[in-house]
Formats: sequence, C-alpha cells, structure tokens
Amino acid sequence: MRLITTLAILGISGCTWVGQDDYDTRLKQLDDDGDGYTRDGGGDDTQVDCDDSNADINPGAEETWYDGIDSDCMEDDDYDKDLDGYRHESSGDSSVDCNDTDAGIFPGATDTWYDNIDSDCAGDDDFDQDGDGKQAGPPDGPGTEDCNDLDATINSDATETWYDGVDQDCDDQNDYDKDGDGYVQPEHVGLTTYWDFENTEVCTGCATGKTSDCDDEDATIYLGAEDTWYDGIDSDCMEDDDYDQDVDGFQDASAGGPVAVQDCDDTDEDVSPDGLEDLVDFRDLDCDGAFDSVRAQDQGMTLVDGHDLRAGEDSTKTYFSVAGAEIDTGTTAYYDTALGFYYSFTAPQDGIQDVTTWLSSLTSDPGAFNLSGGHDVIIDDGEILGATGVLLTGSNRTLGITRYQLDGTGTRESATENLTSVSADFDDIAIGVDDTGVVHAFGCDSSIGRLHYIQASSSSFSTGILTGANNWTSALYSSCDVHFFDGTGAGTLGVTDAATGEYVTFTFDPTSAAPDLTEVTRDATLTPLDLDYPWFASELTEVLADEVNSAVVVIQGSDEALITTGASGPVNTALAVHPTDGTLFITWVNGDGDVGLAYGDVVGGFETATISTQFTALEAVPWVTATGNHVMIGVLGTNELGMAVIAAP
Repeated sequence: MRLITTLAILGISGCTWVGQDDYDTRLKQLDDDGDGYTRDGGGDDTQVDCDDSNADINPGAEETWYDGIDSDCMEDDDYDKDLDGYRHESSGDSSVDCNDTDAGIFPGATDTWYDNIDSDCAGDDDFDQDGDGKQAGPPDGPGTEDCNDLDATINSDATETWYDGVDQDCDDQNDYDKDGDGYVQPEHVGLTTYWDFENTEVCTGCATGKTSDCDDEDATIYLGAEDTWYDGIDSDCMEDDDYDQDVDGFQDASAGGPVAVQDCDDTDEDVSPDGLEDLVDFRDLDCDGAFDSVRAQDQGMTLVDGHDLRAGEDSTKTYFSVAGAEIDTGTTAYYDTALGFYYSFTAPQDGIQDVTTWLSSLTSDPGAFNLSGGHDVIIDDGEILGATGVLLTGSNRTLGITRYQLDGTGTRESATENLTSVSADFDDIAIGVDDTGVVHAFGCDSSIGRLHYIQASSSSFSTGILTGANNWTSALYSSCDVHFFDGTGAGTLGVTDAATGEYVTFTFDPTSAAPDLTEVTRDATLTPLDLDYPWFASELTEVLADEVNSAVVVIQGSDEALITTGASGPVNTALAVHPTDGTLFITWVNGDGDVGLAYGDVVGGFETATISTQFTALEAVPWVTATGNHVMIGVLGTNELGMAVIAAP
C-alpha cells in the first residue's frame, strides 16, 4: 500500500522517473517500523533491521531467548544461547543442552568429575563417577559413603568380602579383622587393606592387625584376651585345652570325661591321674581319692591265666616279668610264655618302653604243651635267669632254667628235666644263685606232693645239660622260695606245708648234684599263703603272707614285725629294698583283691598306703629303681596288668 502511494506522488508531482535499482536501494533505506533501524543498516551489517515490520525486532533490541524470535537480529539459534550447537529443552529436540548459558556444557562434552558441573548433560551426580549412588568423599567430593568412586562394587552398601584385602563397604575396618578386635589370624599379620582391587589405594583408616586371632568371628577372642577356663572357648588363643588349666594333659571334671582320667586339681600341674604320688606329700597327686593311696595305671596288656609277677633290673632298665597262657601286648599275642617288659630308670611313669620274649616267642597256641603255674626270675648283670615249668602231653612235667642275654643279641639258652607220669601243675617255682654262680630251682605243688629240684652251671646253658637234679615225694608244698644267706654256703628252702599250713625251712648242699633236704624249722604259728626271700637284699629278709594273723610278717634275724592287712588277710606278698638307705617296701594283696604298700624297717616300724586299681588284684610286686628316686608297684589281675609309680619317700 505504501509503495503505490509513493509512486503516485512521484507521478503527480512530475518528478523524474526512478529506476528499479534506485528504487530497491531507496527501499532498503526505509525504516517502516520506525524503530531507528533500516533494512540495510545504513551500510553497517550489524545494524540491519531483520524485521522492519516490527519495531521490537532490531539489532539493538534485547534478545528474549527461547521464544522463537530473533529479536536482536543476530541470526543465531534462539534455542542455543551459548552457541555450542545444542539447543535448549524448550526447542523440543531429543538431545538438549542442560546448561545453555555455558558453551562448555552440552551432550557429549568431556565431563570433568568432581567440579560439580554436569558438563556432558548426562544427568548424573558429578560426585558419583562409578554410578553406585554414593558420592565420593574428600578430597574429591562431599560424600562419606564411597571410598572408591571408580568401582561401583565398593561403597557403604556393598557386601563385605572378608580376607580379600579390599574394604568393599568403606567402613575403614581392616579386611583381615572381621570381628574388629584389632587382632588378625597368623597368616594375615602385616597384610594391608586397600580401597581397590588393584591394591593401589591404601585404606588410610584400616589399621594393620596384631597377632594373633584364632577366632575372627568373636571380638572377645584373641591373643592376650582374658581366658575363662572351662567354658570350652580358647579366648586367649594359646591353643591349650580349655579344660586343662594347669597344662598337665588331664582335663577338669567339668569336661565330662571318664572319672579315671579327670584332674582332681586343675590348678596344680603336679596333680593328675598320671601324677607321681609322694607319700609324704599331703596332696592327692595321682587323683585316686587320697594322698596315701596310689593309682595303678593300666599297662595295655591283656592276659589269660597270668601269674607270678616278678621284678628286677639291669644296668639301665627296670624289668618286670609275668607268665601266662596268653599275653597280648596290644600289638602281638604270645602263647604259653613268660614275657619281660621294661621301664626307664629316670622316668618309669612314662610307661613300658619295650618287651622281651625271654622264654619263647610263640605267636600261636603250641597245643603240645602248656606252661605250668609258677615262675620266678633273677634279673641282674645283663641277663634274665628264669625258672618255669611245662606240662607236656602224656602226663609229663618239666622244670627248666632259661638264660636270656639283655645285650641286644636276644640269646636264649635253656636246660630242663622231664618227670614222666607227673601231670600235676606247679603251685610255685623258686630260683636262686649260690655264691659260686650255680643256679638252683625248685618247683612245688600241693596236689600230688612232688617237689622238683634242678641246678645249672654256666656250661649247662650252652650244652643244655643240667648239673644236678632231684625230686621228693610226699612233699605237699603250696609255696616255696630259696635263698643263700646262710653264711655257711648252704642253701635254704622255705615252704608252706599244704597239709598243716605250717611255715617250714630246710637246708641243702648246693654243691651236691642230688642234694638232700634237712628240715631246720617248723613254725605252726605262721601259715603263709605266700613267701618271699628277696635275693637282692644285703641280709636275709623273710616276708610271709600270714593267713592266721591276717598280716604280713617281716623277719630279719631275731627282729620281727607284723603289718596288718585287713580281715580277709594277705594272699600274696613281695618285698623291695631301697638301694641306698635300706628302706623296705612291701606289697600285699588281700582276699578281697585290695593292694597295700608298707614302707619302713622292722625295728622302726612301717607306714602304709593303698594301691588303687580298676580291677581285682591277684598279685603285686614292688621295685625301687637303681636311682632310688622311684618305687614301682606292679599289679596283676585276672586279665589285667597295672603299674603304680611313686616318689620314693
């Protein structure tokens, strides 16, 4: 409309005609909207009015962003204020600029973590690089729950995997100290805890654990913790038995073990079922219920018809010997034999060291013969001298003497005599050595009354030929022993007359090949069920298990002492002598199977103690070790063998 008017005016006024180019030029110089800006900007491109129909649009207008109008005629994108090529969300584009005032922020920009700027418009937490929902802690971020912002598996909500060296849950706790008591298991001492699996970021709050922790599930258990005894928990990690406070190898009764192995005082290492009883110490050192009682420990042997337990020693060991139809040592069973077993001089309480099959080594029943009752030994000077009897088929009985060398060679030599048509078992057998070294043996029985005697010189063992023998009929003797303390060179045989019960002694000439017996004494006041003349004593000591007096009778010369053994009376007795002070140690077994021990001398009297067993005893024999420090008491039951050891009082 304006163009027509202008042309009309020009035509009416008669002005000079204006060409098209001039017209176009003049047209650009117009300011139709009156905003002070022309269409050509007066030759300045920065002043061109991009919309001369709207006075609000010109180079000098204030731009209102995101209204779709280029108000300042800058010809830029009204939805891209920061000119980074990414438009504001109001544009409706699918990929929008999350901060259109900063050209460094747009989708795809390189994000610098922990500057609190979402440079790439990803919409994530700039302090949570691993995207685990937990902000990084100082110095990177303000968080307190993520100690490794490069690994989404490491944060305060993560499940801790113990002992892999990584603090997954960021609690600043040593990964090798699960219970948090400051102690770690021995294999983890000195190991470092990290905040990453590459072991490059050390957990600064995780202390290195101290040694050592034996239970990393319980904070009250570690090395040095206070231990509460008998609760079954090794709180101080000492690896000791919680029921063995005194560390003597035996548990307190609270452990619930068998009574026989319970420690009756678990605060005293000297006191235990294996304790060495000292009869002058008022503590019950072996836990058998009394300080003046000694416990006989089972020796692990099983016997059939075990009998005649004896004792002796060589230069280094204490030996005991027992005969039986079968003796099972726990590893081997031997038949119809006598077996030696020895103990250490210095520590006999440690038990049997080894066994010696000095008579025979039969590991099956021989069938053709049986070992008879009776058995006696002398163990001295590196050898065992043993007397035994054998019952052969065909009503024959033999009495033999065996010499066994203890030098390690195991040399065994024997000489025997056979009595035909004599089948009665021996009740007792005795052995003795005279002043010339000749060995004498007697076998007595109370059934047919055939007393059997043999003798052997040193050459007899190599030839197998005895140097003497004799036998007597009508000699009903239930027990017998022999000695050579006469002083005249004569031998003395002591017996119990089975017909009268009297104690009878005989002398004989040991130099005779077939000696006669001369009766010397017959005492009707004594009825010994057992008698013992210890060959190792320095003077004759007669020890008798006297049934009439219910006592053990001890006789030395003209002196005599009675040791009361109880109403049931003694059925077995034996004696040992202390090697230095001469103290006598006498054992007995009464009719009830109880074992007693007496120690002292005939003139000054005797103190007594009891030997406790877990079985009914039949025999007992004492021995004092060569050191004089220990007294050993072997106890024989129907099938059992026990040993008590005490400190020599």
